Amino acid sequence: MENPYTSDGKKQKIPAHFGYAELFIDVKKNEEQDPFVDPLYEDEGICSETNFFVQHESSKIRKKTEEDIGQIVSYATEACARQHRMFYFSVSIHGHHARFIRWDRAGAVVTRSFNYRQNPKLLCDFLWRFGFANPAQRGYDSTVSVASEKDEQDFKTTVTAHVALQLDLDGDKLEEAVGQHYQQKKVVKVDVVNKDEHNSLMIEQYLISRPVMSPLSMANSSTRGYWAVKVGSLEMAFLKDTWRIDVKGREKEGTILERLIVNGARHISDLFCHGDVPVDIERVREEVYRERESAAKKASEKEAIMMEENAAKHTAIKDLEAMELDGQTVDPGKSANTCQGATSGTVEGGEARVADLNRSSVIQDEDEDGRSDEQTKDDTDQSNNQPRDFINYAQCTRTDEFAHSPWACNGGRMVKVVKHTHYRLLMKAVGYPLQEFTGTRELFDATLNAFEALTDAHEICNMLHRDISLNNVILVKDPATGRRRGILIDWELSTVADSNGEARDHNRSVSNFPQHRNENEIYQYGTINF
Repeated sequence: MENPYTSDGKKQKIPAHFGYAELFIDVKKNEEQDPFVDPLYEDEGICSETNFFVQHESSKIRKKTEEDIGQIVSYATEACARQHRMFYFSVSIHGHHARFIRWDRAGAVVTRSFNYRQNPKLLCDFLWRFGFANPAQRGYDSTVSVASEKDEQDFKTTVTAHVALQLDLDGDKLEEAVGQHYQQKKVVKVDVVNKDEHNSLMIEQYLISRPVMSPLSMANSSTRGYWAVKVGSLEMAFLKDTWRIDVKGREKEGTILERLIVNGARHISDLFCHGDVPVDIERVREEVYRERESAAKKASEKEAIMMEENAAKHTAIKDLEAMELDGQTVDPGKSANTCQGATSGTVEGGEARVADLNRSSVIQDEDEDGRSDEQTKDDTDQSNNQPRDFINYAQCTRTDEFAHSPWACNGGRMVKVVKHTHYRLLMKAVGYPLQEFTGTRELFDATLNAFEALTDAHEICNMLHRDISLNNVILVKDPATGRRRGILIDWELSTVADSNGEARDHNRSVSNFPQHRNENEIYQYGTINF
Protein backbone atom coordinates (compact mmCIF):
# COMPACT_ATOMS: atom_id res chain seq x y z
CA MET A 1 0.00 0.00 0.00
CA GLU A 2 1.32 3.43 -0.93
CA ASN A 3 2.16 5.93 1.80
CA PRO A 4 -0.46 8.74 1.80
CA TYR A 5 2.17 11.18 3.05
CA THR A 6 5.30 12.54 1.36
CA SER A 7 8.74 12.56 2.97
CA ASP A 8 8.15 16.09 4.30
CA GLY A 9 4.88 15.10 5.96
CA LYS A 10 2.46 16.53 3.39
CA LYS A 11 -0.56 14.50 2.38
CA GLN A 12 -0.51 13.36 -1.23
CA LYS A 13 -3.30 12.19 -3.50
CA ILE A 14 -3.26 8.49 -4.30
CA PRO A 15 -5.48 7.37 -7.18
CA ALA A 16 -8.03 4.69 -6.31
CA HIS A 17 -7.62 1.37 -8.10
CA PHE A 18 -10.91 -0.43 -8.67
CA GLY A 19 -9.02 -3.64 -9.33
CA TYR A 20 -8.36 -4.02 -5.59
CA ALA A 21 -11.83 -3.00 -4.34
CA GLU A 22 -13.54 -5.56 -2.10
CA LEU A 23 -16.97 -4.37 -3.27
CA PHE A 24 -17.95 -1.91 -5.96
CA ILE A 25 -21.17 0.09 -6.19
CA ASP A 26 -22.08 1.37 -9.64
CA VAL A 27 -24.36 4.44 -9.46
CA LYS A 28 -26.46 5.81 -12.29
CA LYS A 29 -28.61 8.93 -11.99
CA ASN A 30 -31.81 7.70 -13.63
CA GLU A 31 -33.85 4.52 -13.37
CA GLU A 32 -33.97 4.39 -17.18
CA GLN A 33 -30.26 3.60 -17.11
CA ASP A 34 -30.89 0.20 -15.53
CA PRO A 35 -29.75 -2.28 -18.21
CA PHE A 36 -31.67 -5.23 -16.73
CA VAL A 37 -35.34 -6.17 -16.93
CA ASP A 38 -37.63 -7.70 -14.30
CA PRO A 39 -40.54 -10.01 -15.28
CA LEU A 40 -43.97 -8.45 -14.94
CA TYR A 41 -45.28 -11.40 -12.91
CA GLU A 42 -43.63 -13.99 -10.70
CA ASP A 43 -44.73 -16.80 -12.97
CA GLU A 44 -42.42 -19.49 -14.31
CA GLY A 45 -43.56 -19.05 -17.90
CA ILE A 46 -43.34 -15.26 -17.73
CA CYS A 47 -39.83 -15.38 -16.25
CA SER A 48 -38.42 -17.82 -18.79
CA GLU A 49 -39.76 -15.75 -21.73
CA THR A 50 -38.53 -12.40 -20.34
CA ASN A 51 -35.43 -10.92 -21.93
CA PHE A 52 -32.79 -10.31 -19.32
CA PHE A 53 -31.53 -7.09 -20.92
CA VAL A 54 -33.52 -4.00 -21.83
CA GLN A 55 -34.53 -4.04 -25.51
CA HIS A 56 -34.64 -0.46 -26.86
CA GLU A 57 -35.90 0.49 -30.30
CA SER A 58 -33.58 3.48 -30.40
CA SER A 59 -30.11 2.43 -31.54
CA LYS A 60 -28.60 5.32 -29.57
CA ILE A 61 -30.20 4.22 -26.30
CA ARG A 62 -29.42 0.56 -27.05
CA LYS A 63 -25.76 1.41 -27.56
CA LYS A 64 -25.68 3.33 -24.29
CA THR A 65 -27.25 0.36 -22.46
CA GLU A 66 -24.65 -2.00 -23.90
CA GLU A 67 -21.92 0.37 -22.74
CA ASP A 68 -23.38 0.41 -19.21
CA ILE A 69 -23.45 -3.40 -19.17
CA GLY A 70 -19.88 -3.52 -20.41
CA GLN A 71 -18.82 -1.08 -17.71
CA ILE A 72 -20.05 -3.15 -14.77
CA VAL A 73 -18.71 -6.34 -16.37
CA SER A 74 -15.30 -4.69 -16.79
CA TYR A 75 -15.26 -3.67 -13.10
CA ALA A 76 -15.90 -7.24 -11.97
CA THR A 77 -13.43 -8.66 -14.51
CA GLU A 78 -10.70 -6.29 -13.37
CA ALA A 79 -11.25 -7.10 -9.70
CA CYS A 80 -11.22 -10.85 -10.24
CA ALA A 81 -8.14 -10.60 -12.47
CA ARG A 82 -6.13 -8.71 -9.84
CA GLN A 83 -7.40 -10.52 -6.75
CA HIS A 84 -7.44 -14.19 -5.78
CA ARG A 85 -11.18 -14.86 -5.59
CA MET A 86 -13.85 -17.51 -5.67
CA PHE A 87 -16.62 -14.98 -6.41
CA TYR A 88 -17.33 -11.26 -6.21
CA PHE A 89 -20.20 -9.00 -5.10
CA SER A 90 -21.33 -5.68 -6.53
CA VAL A 91 -24.29 -3.32 -6.18
CA SER A 92 -25.94 -1.59 -9.14
CA ILE A 93 -27.86 1.59 -8.24
CA HIS A 94 -29.99 3.45 -10.77
CA GLY A 95 -32.10 6.31 -9.45
CA HIS A 96 -33.97 5.13 -6.38
CA HIS A 97 -33.63 1.47 -7.26
CA ALA A 98 -30.85 -1.07 -6.71
CA ARG A 99 -29.81 -4.63 -7.52
CA PHE A 100 -27.26 -7.02 -6.04
CA ILE A 101 -24.98 -9.01 -8.34
CA ARG A 102 -22.90 -12.08 -7.52
CA TRP A 103 -20.15 -12.82 -10.07
CA ASP A 104 -18.20 -16.01 -10.67
CA ARG A 105 -16.42 -17.73 -13.55
CA ALA A 106 -19.65 -19.14 -14.99
CA GLY A 107 -21.42 -15.77 -15.18
CA ALA A 108 -23.45 -13.76 -12.69
CA VAL A 109 -26.71 -13.85 -10.76
CA VAL A 110 -28.64 -10.56 -10.62
CA THR A 111 -31.46 -9.86 -8.19
CA ARG A 112 -34.78 -8.22 -8.90
CA SER A 113 -34.69 -4.45 -8.65
CA PHE A 114 -36.00 -2.88 -5.42
CA ASN A 115 -36.66 0.68 -4.22
CA TYR A 116 -34.10 1.32 -1.49
CA ARG A 117 -35.89 4.46 -0.31
CA GLN A 118 -39.16 2.63 0.29
CA ASN A 119 -37.42 -0.53 1.48
CA PRO A 120 -33.98 0.47 2.85
CA LYS A 121 -33.69 -2.69 4.99
CA LEU A 122 -32.57 -4.82 2.03
CA LEU A 123 -29.63 -2.58 1.15
CA CYS A 124 -28.68 -1.89 4.78
CA ASP A 125 -28.90 -5.58 5.68
CA PHE A 126 -26.67 -6.56 2.74
CA LEU A 127 -24.03 -3.97 3.61
CA TRP A 128 -24.17 -4.89 7.31
CA ARG A 129 -23.71 -8.60 6.53
CA PHE A 130 -20.91 -7.86 4.09
CA GLY A 131 -19.14 -5.72 6.69
CA PHE A 132 -19.16 -8.56 9.23
CA ALA A 133 -18.35 -11.33 6.73
CA ASN A 134 -14.95 -13.04 6.86
CA PRO A 135 -12.69 -12.96 3.77
CA ALA A 136 -13.92 -16.34 2.47
CA GLN A 137 -17.57 -15.22 2.78
CA ARG A 138 -16.67 -12.11 0.82
CA GLY A 139 -15.34 -14.34 -1.94
CA TYR A 140 -11.60 -14.43 -1.26
CA ASP A 141 -9.55 -17.58 -1.89
CA SER A 142 -8.49 -18.84 1.56
CA THR A 143 -5.55 -20.79 0.12
CA VAL A 144 -3.67 -17.56 -0.70
CA SER A 145 -1.88 -15.49 1.96
CA VAL A 146 0.70 -12.69 2.05
CA ALA A 147 4.31 -13.91 1.99
CA SER A 148 6.82 -12.92 4.66
CA GLU A 149 9.82 -10.70 3.90
CA LYS A 150 12.09 -13.77 3.98
CA ASP A 151 9.82 -15.63 1.56
CA GLU A 152 9.79 -12.63 -0.77
CA GLN A 153 13.57 -12.44 -0.74
CA ASP A 154 13.83 -16.20 -1.40
CA PHE A 155 11.42 -15.82 -4.31
CA LYS A 156 13.35 -12.94 -5.86
CA THR A 157 16.71 -14.67 -5.47
CA THR A 158 15.50 -17.98 -6.96
CA VAL A 159 13.68 -16.34 -9.88
CA THR A 160 16.71 -14.15 -10.63
CA ALA A 161 18.98 -17.20 -10.78
CA HIS A 162 16.55 -19.03 -13.08
CA VAL A 163 16.18 -16.06 -15.44
CA ALA A 164 19.98 -15.72 -15.61
CA LEU A 165 20.24 -19.43 -16.47
CA GLN A 166 17.55 -19.32 -19.16
CA LEU A 167 18.53 -16.06 -20.87
CA ASP A 168 22.22 -15.57 -20.03
CA LEU A 169 21.59 -12.02 -18.81
CA ASP A 170 23.09 -9.81 -16.17
CA GLY A 171 22.93 -6.21 -14.95
CA ASP A 172 19.97 -4.01 -15.90
CA LYS A 173 18.70 -6.44 -18.53
CA LEU A 174 18.53 -9.20 -15.95
CA GLU A 175 16.66 -6.97 -13.53
CA GLU A 176 14.20 -6.00 -16.26
CA ALA A 177 13.60 -9.65 -17.15
CA VAL A 178 13.04 -10.55 -13.47
CA GLY A 179 10.43 -7.78 -13.32
CA GLN A 180 8.19 -9.84 -15.62
CA HIS A 181 7.71 -12.31 -12.77
CA TYR A 182 8.38 -10.34 -9.58
CA GLN A 183 6.76 -7.21 -8.17
CA GLN A 184 7.95 -5.78 -4.89
CA LYS A 185 5.53 -6.24 -1.97
CA LYS A 186 3.27 -8.33 -4.23
CA VAL A 187 4.49 -11.83 -3.39
CA VAL A 188 1.90 -14.26 -2.01
CA LYS A 189 1.99 -17.79 -0.68
CA VAL A 190 -0.31 -20.40 -2.24
CA ASP A 191 -1.36 -23.60 -0.44
CA VAL A 192 -1.63 -26.70 -2.64
CA VAL A 193 -3.19 -29.92 -1.31
CA ASN A 194 -1.23 -33.01 -2.28
CA LYS A 195 -0.41 -36.58 -1.12
CA ASP A 196 2.97 -38.01 -0.24
CA GLU A 197 4.45 -41.38 -1.25
CA HIS A 198 2.43 -43.10 1.51
CA ASN A 199 -0.85 -41.60 0.19
CA SER A 200 -1.05 -39.35 3.25
CA LEU A 201 -2.50 -35.88 3.02
CA MET A 202 -0.07 -32.96 2.86
CA ILE A 203 -0.05 -29.24 2.05
CA GLU A 204 2.70 -27.80 -0.11
CA GLN A 205 3.29 -24.06 -0.38
CA TYR A 206 4.48 -22.08 -3.39
CA LEU A 207 5.42 -18.42 -3.76
CA ILE A 208 4.10 -16.42 -6.72
CA SER A 209 4.05 -12.76 -7.70
CA ARG A 210 3.34 -11.32 -11.15
CA PRO A 211 1.46 -13.55 -13.63
CA VAL A 212 2.77 -14.12 -17.13
CA MET A 213 -0.84 -14.41 -18.33
CA SER A 214 -4.09 -13.02 -16.92
CA PRO A 215 -7.79 -13.52 -17.80
CA LEU A 216 -9.33 -10.93 -20.11
CA SER A 217 -12.96 -11.91 -19.56
CA MET A 218 -15.17 -12.91 -16.66
CA ALA A 219 -17.05 -16.06 -17.63
CA ASN A 220 -14.46 -18.57 -18.80
CA SER A 221 -11.56 -20.68 -17.51
CA SER A 222 -9.75 -17.48 -16.47
CA THR A 223 -6.32 -19.08 -16.61
CA ARG A 224 -3.42 -17.36 -14.87
CA GLY A 225 0.17 -18.56 -15.17
CA TYR A 226 2.94 -17.85 -12.67
CA TRP A 227 6.58 -18.62 -12.17
CA ALA A 228 6.49 -20.20 -8.72
CA VAL A 229 9.05 -21.12 -6.07
CA LYS A 230 8.44 -24.05 -3.74
CA VAL A 231 8.75 -23.05 -0.08
CA GLY A 232 11.54 -24.95 1.65
CA SER A 233 13.32 -26.57 -1.29
CA LEU A 234 13.29 -23.34 -3.38
CA GLU A 235 12.64 -25.36 -6.55
CA MET A 236 11.26 -23.52 -9.57
CA ALA A 237 7.81 -24.50 -10.85
CA PHE A 238 5.20 -23.18 -13.24
CA LEU A 239 1.81 -22.73 -11.59
CA LYS A 240 -1.23 -22.90 -13.86
CA ASP A 241 -4.20 -21.51 -11.96
CA THR A 242 -7.42 -22.08 -13.85
CA TRP A 243 -11.16 -22.71 -13.55
CA ARG A 244 -11.58 -25.97 -15.44
CA ILE A 245 -14.85 -26.92 -17.10
CA ASP A 246 -16.29 -29.51 -14.75
CA VAL A 247 -18.43 -31.94 -16.75
CA LYS A 248 -18.81 -35.69 -16.47
CA GLY A 249 -16.19 -37.70 -18.32
CA ARG A 250 -13.74 -34.85 -18.75
CA GLU A 251 -10.27 -35.62 -17.42
CA LYS A 252 -8.15 -33.13 -15.53
CA GLU A 253 -5.12 -31.87 -17.38
CA GLY A 254 -2.76 -33.25 -14.72
CA THR A 255 -4.25 -36.73 -15.14
CA ILE A 256 -3.64 -36.54 -18.90
CA LEU A 257 -0.04 -35.43 -18.36
CA GLU A 258 0.58 -38.24 -15.87
CA ARG A 259 -0.59 -40.80 -18.43
CA LEU A 260 1.64 -39.31 -21.13
CA ILE A 261 4.66 -39.27 -18.80
CA VAL A 262 4.13 -42.84 -17.58
CA ASN A 263 3.91 -44.07 -21.18
CA GLY A 264 7.15 -42.35 -22.16
CA ALA A 265 5.93 -39.47 -24.32
CA ARG A 266 8.82 -37.11 -25.07
CA HIS A 267 9.04 -33.38 -24.41
CA ILE A 268 6.24 -33.33 -21.84
CA SER A 269 6.77 -31.45 -18.59
CA ASP A 270 7.06 -33.46 -15.38
CA LEU A 271 4.69 -32.54 -12.55
CA PHE A 272 5.04 -31.58 -8.93
CA CYS A 273 1.33 -32.00 -8.21
CA HIS A 274 -2.16 -31.02 -9.37
CA GLY A 275 -5.69 -30.94 -8.01
CA ASP A 276 -8.82 -28.94 -7.25
CA VAL A 277 -8.58 -26.06 -4.78
CA PRO A 278 -10.46 -26.71 -1.50
CA VAL A 279 -12.93 -24.21 -0.12
CA ASP A 280 -11.79 -24.50 3.50
CA ILE A 281 -8.01 -24.82 3.75
CA GLU A 282 -8.12 -24.64 7.55
CA ARG A 283 -10.09 -27.89 7.75
CA VAL A 284 -7.49 -29.45 5.49
CA ARG A 285 -4.75 -28.27 7.87
CA GLU A 286 -6.63 -29.85 10.78
CA GLU A 287 -6.90 -33.13 8.90
CA VAL A 288 -3.18 -33.09 8.08
CA TYR A 289 -2.40 -32.51 11.76
CA ARG A 290 -4.71 -35.35 12.83
CA GLU A 291 -3.13 -37.74 10.32
CA ARG A 292 0.36 -36.89 11.55
CA GLU A 293 -0.64 -37.27 15.20
CA SER A 294 -2.30 -40.60 14.47
CA ALA A 295 0.72 -41.87 12.53
CA ALA A 296 3.10 -40.77 15.30
CA LYS A 297 0.95 -42.45 17.94
CA LYS A 298 0.80 -45.73 16.01
CA ALA A 299 4.55 -45.67 15.43
CA SER A 300 5.14 -45.08 19.16
CA GLU A 301 2.81 -47.93 20.14
CA LYS A 302 4.43 -50.26 17.63
CA GLU A 303 7.90 -49.42 18.96
CA ALA A 304 6.80 -49.96 22.59
CA ILE A 305 5.31 -53.37 21.80
CA MET A 306 8.42 -54.46 19.90
CA MET A 307 10.58 -53.43 22.87
CA GLU A 308 8.30 -55.39 25.21
CA GLU A 309 8.50 -58.47 22.97
CA ASN A 310 12.29 -58.26 22.85
CA ALA A 311 12.42 -57.98 26.62
CA ALA A 312 10.19 -61.07 26.94
CA LYS A 313 12.45 -63.05 24.59
CA HIS A 314 15.52 -61.99 26.56
CA THR A 315 13.89 -63.08 29.83
CA ALA A 316 12.95 -66.49 28.40
CA ILE A 317 16.51 -67.10 27.20
CA LYS A 318 17.88 -66.13 30.61
CA ASP A 319 15.48 -68.60 32.28
CA LEU A 320 16.69 -71.42 30.00
CA GLU A 321 20.32 -70.61 30.70
CA ALA A 322 19.64 -70.62 34.44
CA MET A 323 17.93 -74.04 34.24
CA GLU A 324 20.94 -75.48 32.38
CA LEU A 325 23.35 -74.11 34.98
CA ASP A 326 21.31 -75.76 37.74
CA GLY A 327 21.72 -79.10 35.97
CA GLN A 328 18.05 -79.42 35.07
CA THR A 329 17.11 -81.32 31.92
CA VAL A 330 15.45 -79.11 29.36
CA ASP A 331 12.86 -80.66 27.07
CA PRO A 332 13.57 -79.37 23.52
CA GLY A 333 9.86 -79.25 22.71
CA LYS A 334 9.10 -77.40 25.94
CA SER A 335 11.98 -75.05 25.26
CA ALA A 336 10.64 -74.27 21.85
CA ASN A 337 7.17 -73.65 23.27
CA THR A 338 8.62 -71.40 25.94
CA CYS A 339 10.52 -69.33 23.39
CA GLN A 340 7.47 -69.23 21.15
CA GLY A 341 5.44 -68.00 24.09
CA ALA A 342 7.56 -64.88 24.17
CA THR A 343 5.97 -63.80 20.93
CA SER A 344 2.52 -65.37 21.24
CA GLY A 345 1.50 -64.22 24.71
CA THR A 346 1.74 -67.62 26.56
CA VAL A 347 4.48 -66.60 29.00
CA GLU A 348 3.90 -64.60 32.15
CA GLY A 349 1.97 -61.44 31.64
CA GLY A 350 -1.61 -62.66 31.87
CA GLU A 351 -4.54 -61.31 29.89
CA ALA A 352 -3.02 -57.84 29.57
CA ARG A 353 0.00 -59.31 27.76
CA VAL A 354 -2.26 -61.32 25.44
CA ALA A 355 -4.24 -58.18 24.63
CA ASP A 356 -1.07 -56.20 23.90
CA LEU A 357 0.28 -58.88 21.59
CA ASN A 358 -3.05 -59.12 19.81
CA ARG A 359 -2.77 -55.39 19.16
CA SER A 360 0.75 -56.04 17.93
CA SER A 361 -0.51 -58.52 15.37
CA VAL A 362 -2.99 -55.92 14.11
CA ILE A 363 -0.26 -53.29 13.78
CA GLN A 364 2.05 -55.74 12.02
CA ASP A 365 -0.72 -56.41 9.49
CA GLU A 366 -0.80 -52.73 8.62
CA ASP A 367 1.11 -51.18 5.79
CA GLU A 368 4.41 -49.44 6.24
CA ASP A 369 2.63 -46.09 6.34
CA GLY A 370 0.84 -47.12 9.55
CA ARG A 371 -2.63 -47.77 8.12
CA SER A 372 -4.57 -50.99 7.74
CA ASP A 373 -5.43 -52.53 4.40
CA GLU A 374 -9.06 -51.54 4.87
CA GLN A 375 -8.13 -47.93 5.54
CA THR A 376 -5.91 -47.88 2.48
CA LYS A 377 -8.72 -49.33 0.38
CA ASP A 378 -11.10 -46.62 1.60
CA ASP A 379 -8.60 -43.98 0.53
CA THR A 380 -7.86 -45.44 -2.89
CA ASP A 381 -11.58 -45.83 -3.61
CA GLN A 382 -11.86 -42.05 -3.68
CA SER A 383 -12.39 -40.76 -7.23
CA ASN A 384 -9.36 -39.15 -8.87
CA ASN A 385 -7.24 -40.25 -5.88
CA GLN A 386 -8.51 -37.27 -3.89
CA PRO A 387 -8.55 -37.12 -0.08
CA ARG A 388 -11.56 -36.88 2.25
CA ASP A 389 -15.04 -35.85 1.06
CA PHE A 390 -14.98 -32.48 2.77
CA ILE A 391 -11.60 -31.79 1.21
CA ASN A 392 -13.10 -32.69 -2.17
CA TYR A 393 -15.53 -29.83 -1.60
CA ALA A 394 -13.67 -27.64 -4.07
CA GLN A 395 -14.12 -24.04 -5.05
CA CYS A 396 -16.65 -24.08 -7.87
CA THR A 397 -19.10 -21.76 -9.58
CA ARG A 398 -22.73 -21.36 -8.51
CA THR A 399 -24.27 -19.49 -11.44
CA ASP A 400 -24.71 -22.74 -13.36
CA GLU A 401 -26.90 -24.09 -10.54
CA PHE A 402 -29.51 -21.39 -11.18
CA ALA A 403 -29.43 -21.15 -14.98
CA HIS A 404 -32.64 -23.15 -15.40
CA SER A 405 -34.45 -22.07 -12.23
CA PRO A 406 -38.11 -21.03 -12.63
CA TRP A 407 -37.26 -17.39 -11.92
CA ALA A 408 -34.37 -17.19 -14.42
CA CYS A 409 -35.00 -14.75 -17.30
CA ASN A 410 -33.72 -16.42 -20.47
CA GLY A 411 -35.70 -14.64 -23.17
CA GLY A 412 -37.19 -17.93 -24.32
CA ARG A 413 -33.75 -19.29 -25.20
CA MET A 414 -31.91 -22.36 -23.90
CA VAL A 415 -28.96 -20.76 -22.12
CA LYS A 416 -25.99 -23.07 -21.57
CA VAL A 417 -24.06 -22.21 -18.42
CA VAL A 418 -21.26 -24.66 -17.59
CA LYS A 419 -19.90 -25.43 -14.13
CA HIS A 420 -16.28 -24.45 -13.51
CA THR A 421 -14.05 -25.73 -10.69
CA HIS A 422 -10.91 -24.03 -9.41
CA TYR A 423 -7.88 -26.14 -10.29
CA ARG A 424 -4.09 -25.82 -9.98
CA LEU A 425 -1.36 -27.59 -11.92
CA LEU A 426 2.33 -27.31 -10.99
CA MET A 427 4.83 -28.25 -13.70
CA LYS A 428 8.61 -28.58 -13.43
CA ALA A 429 9.29 -27.01 -16.83
CA VAL A 430 9.72 -23.24 -16.44
CA GLY A 431 10.73 -21.29 -19.53
CA TYR A 432 9.70 -18.83 -22.23
CA PRO A 433 7.20 -19.06 -25.11
CA LEU A 434 8.36 -20.13 -28.56
CA GLN A 435 8.15 -16.64 -30.08
CA GLU A 436 11.13 -15.64 -27.95
CA PHE A 437 13.52 -17.93 -29.84
CA THR A 438 17.04 -16.62 -30.38
CA GLY A 439 17.86 -18.15 -33.75
CA THR A 440 16.79 -20.41 -36.59
CA ARG A 441 18.42 -23.50 -35.05
CA GLU A 442 16.58 -23.01 -31.76
CA LEU A 443 13.27 -22.45 -33.56
CA PHE A 444 13.75 -25.60 -35.63
CA ASP A 445 14.75 -27.76 -32.65
CA ALA A 446 11.84 -26.56 -30.50
CA THR A 447 9.34 -27.08 -33.32
CA LEU A 448 10.69 -30.59 -33.87
CA ASN A 449 10.39 -31.30 -30.14
CA ALA A 450 6.74 -30.20 -30.17
CA PHE A 451 6.07 -32.40 -33.21
CA GLU A 452 7.68 -35.38 -31.46
CA ALA A 453 5.48 -34.75 -28.42
CA LEU A 454 2.38 -34.71 -30.63
CA THR A 455 3.48 -37.89 -32.42
CA ASP A 456 4.19 -39.76 -29.17
CA ALA A 457 0.87 -38.68 -27.65
CA HIS A 458 -1.04 -39.97 -30.67
CA GLU A 459 0.90 -43.18 -31.26
CA ILE A 460 1.28 -44.20 -27.60
CA CYS A 461 -1.89 -42.85 -25.95
CA ASN A 462 -4.11 -42.10 -28.97
CA MET A 463 -4.37 -38.48 -27.81
CA LEU A 464 -4.81 -35.33 -29.91
CA HIS A 465 -3.62 -32.02 -28.41
CA ARG A 466 -6.00 -29.77 -30.40
CA ASP A 467 -4.68 -26.45 -29.10
CA ILE A 468 -1.30 -25.80 -30.72
CA SER A 469 -0.10 -22.20 -30.48
CA LEU A 470 3.12 -20.25 -29.96
CA ASN A 471 2.31 -19.84 -26.26
CA ASN A 472 1.83 -23.58 -25.79
CA VAL A 473 5.40 -24.46 -26.81
CA ILE A 474 7.90 -23.21 -24.26
CA LEU A 475 11.69 -23.05 -24.44
CA VAL A 476 13.54 -24.52 -21.45
CA LYS A 477 17.33 -24.62 -21.19
CA ASP A 478 18.96 -27.92 -20.30
CA PRO A 479 21.81 -27.13 -17.85
CA ALA A 480 23.76 -30.19 -19.05
CA THR A 481 23.89 -29.13 -22.73
CA GLY A 482 23.36 -25.37 -22.40
CA ARG A 483 20.73 -25.52 -25.16
CA ARG A 484 17.01 -24.79 -24.96
CA ARG A 485 14.53 -27.42 -26.06
CA GLY A 486 10.80 -27.27 -26.73
CA ILE A 487 8.21 -28.51 -24.22
CA LEU A 488 4.58 -28.90 -25.32
CA ILE A 489 2.19 -27.69 -22.62
CA ASP A 490 -1.51 -26.92 -22.13
CA TRP A 491 -3.16 -30.29 -22.75
CA GLU A 492 -6.45 -29.11 -21.29
CA LEU A 493 -8.37 -29.38 -24.58
CA SER A 494 -6.82 -32.68 -25.64
CA THR A 495 -8.97 -35.75 -26.16
CA VAL A 496 -8.81 -39.36 -27.35
CA ALA A 497 -9.07 -39.94 -31.09
CA ASP A 498 -11.74 -42.24 -32.53
CA SER A 499 -11.21 -45.20 -34.87
CA ASN A 500 -10.79 -42.78 -37.79
CA GLY A 501 -8.07 -40.85 -36.02
CA GLU A 502 -10.37 -37.87 -35.44
CA ALA A 503 -11.72 -36.23 -32.30
CA ARG A 504 -14.79 -34.15 -31.65
CA ASP A 505 -15.36 -33.78 -27.93
CA HIS A 506 -17.96 -31.01 -27.62
CA ASN A 507 -16.98 -30.40 -24.01
CA ARG A 508 -13.40 -29.70 -25.14
CA SER A 509 -14.03 -27.77 -28.35
CA VAL A 510 -12.58 -24.31 -28.69
CA SER A 511 -15.58 -23.32 -30.81
CA ASN A 512 -17.82 -23.71 -27.75
CA PHE A 513 -16.30 -20.55 -26.31
CA PRO A 514 -17.94 -17.38 -27.72
CA GLN A 515 -15.53 -15.34 -29.83
CA HIS A 516 -17.78 -12.33 -30.47
CA ARG A 517 -19.40 -9.73 -28.26
CA ASN A 518 -23.01 -10.86 -28.28
CA GLU A 519 -24.20 -10.02 -24.79
CA ASN A 520 -26.67 -12.90 -24.80
CA GLU A 521 -23.75 -15.35 -25.05
CA ILE A 522 -21.06 -13.48 -23.14
CA TYR A 523 -23.12 -12.47 -20.11
CA GLN A 524 -24.74 -15.51 -18.55
CA TYR A 525 -27.10 -14.19 -15.92
CA GLY A 526 -30.38 -14.86 -14.15
CA THR A 527 -32.83 -12.95 -11.98
CA ILE A 528 -33.70 -13.83 -8.36
CA ASN A 529 -37.07 -12.85 -6.92
CA PHE A 530 -37.12 -11.53 -3.36
